[in-house]
Amino acid sequence: MAIAKRALKPEFLSLTIAFFLFSFGGLLPLLYVTEIAVSGGMPIEISQYLVCILNAGGFLGRICSGILGSLIGMFNVSVILTLLCSLIVLVVWILGTGTAGAVVFAVLFGFAFNFVVAAVPVLVSQVSEFQELGLRVGVVWGTSSIGAIAGIPIGSSLIRGDEYVRMKVFAGVLIVGAAFFFALSRYFVGGGAVLKKV
Repeated sequence: MAIAKRALKPEFLSLTIAFFLFSFGGLLPLLYVTEIAVSGGMPIEISQYLVCILNAGGFLGRICSGILGSLIGMFNVSVILTLLCSLIVLVVWILGTGTAGAVVFAVLFGFAFNFVVAAVPVLVSQVSEFQELGLRVGVVWGTSSIGAIAGIPIGSSLIRGDEYVRMKVFAGVLIVGAAFFFALSRYFVGGGAVLKKV
């Protein structure tokens, strides 16, 4: 009962909602990056490398997550990178065209998306007692898996033929919502001081 009460603390609850929304919208670009690039004119031979390019950006994002988090605070950098991730989806993915647009999107989104994913266990540890850490990380990942499972069919239903804009907006808006809840969790942990390392 005590664990359930502590699970409802606002900093943990808002963090769980944030990653749920992030997974809800964030997996759609991973799923559709190659298909959309091909429909936009990218040769199939080159499009096969887009996932590798995205993963190369993701490799850098996961490394930089710890480095930047230790310098300015993991909550601070997670809010910034989640907002950046939403801008990449809502601006670069929607407006970017051709091979160059697809490659730029893959690198930037891979970096930002994997940065946030790598930050989640650290964020959970900042709002949890040590003895509850495993349970809480499991709750966050379990909840986010529901978002991932729901987001793909819902987002996919917004596609009409070769028209992907509605799905892209859906993904981007969900990631903006995730940024709001990351910021809310940061507020509960560190207060309203914007420059405070949290």
